[in-house]
Amino acid sequence: MAITAALSPLDINLAPPGGRASTTSSEVKKSGSSIQPRKQSDYHLIQKLTAKLTGSTLPSKTEPVPPIKSVPSAPSKTPVKKSSARPSKKILCSTPPVNLRNRKRGVEYDRGRQLGEGGFARCYLVQNKEGKLFAAKTVAKESLQSEKMQAKFFGEIQVQKTMVHPNIVRFVECFEDTRNIYLILELCPNKSLVEMLRRRQRMTEPETRLFMLQTLGALKYMHGKRVIHRDLKLGNIFLDEGMNIKIGDFGLAALLVSDTDRKTTMCGTPNYIAPEVLFGKKLGHSFEVDLWSCGVILYALLVGKPPFQASDINEIYKSVPKPPAAGMYLGAVAN
Repeated sequence: MAITAALSPLDINLAPPGGRASTTSSEVKKSGSSIQPRKQSDYHLIQKLTAKLTGSTLPSKTEPVPPIKSVPSAPSKTPVKKSSARPSKKILCSTPPVNLRNRKRGVEYDRGRQLGEGGFARCYLVQNKEGKLFAAKTVAKESLQSEKMQAKFFGEIQVQKTMVHPNIVRFVECFEDTRNIYLILELCPNKSLVEMLRRRQRMTEPETRLFMLQTLGALKYMHGKRVIHRDLKLGNIFLDEGMNIKIGDFGLAALLVSDTDRKTTMCGTPNYIAPEVLFGKKLGHSFEVDLWSCGVILYALLVGKPPFQASDINEIYKSVPKPPAAGMYLGAVAN
């Protein structure tokens, strides 16, 4: 990731005193957690909080959710190029302690239930001593031993810290313990657009218009800071308690050096991936990839499924048209 973020301001120690922090699979099994998380985005599995909270007591149960009709789910993030190498082992954190503490700031959080699980992180409901609820994205230090993974994760933190917009998930703070690194983020209790679409099957035009207006507003703000998200999709667009859009998950985001800078990393989710990512290895890609994803999201909200849908990823790629000639995208930020 092309983010020139120094790691020292975060002061994260990936090799704690006494040896390398490790979380083996056996330790995970011994954690005793009976929770079976759904393997989706980090924050959108949040159940509606109806329990009255007092002091630092966290709700442990939620109201039952009625059965819903499912729609074909989008394939997970998959590199475009096939690799003959064996896939790396997925390392996720074990259950964190019930009390999370930022020792530098003297702030404590009480950990609640697990909200969801992503590619290399788990998200938990946490509550500070004032009774405010947040989402704690938890990453095992053992998963960050390679320089590539460290750059990716710390780049995500640096980008998320700079995003201050009413339609972007708010960053609160980041701290560590001997095993994990915790990102404390704004809680979005109404899950994500993918969950809403599964319940509703499709959105009305006025609803879609509002959602897209808020999404494009956040996108204009990001592009104004030369940040491209590169993984905009229904599962990464969350809903706050007022049903307002909140864009999250900046794990694939990139910071451009200039408005003409272009990236060549092939990344994203197949159903939403832009032609410039698939076919533009030489020319690279820039802000236009987020606009393409917005078009896919608009279609999916109105029709009920993405325009490029297939069980085979290669079939999805064949359906995506080739990009126009270089220079067709006229600018990153609307004036």
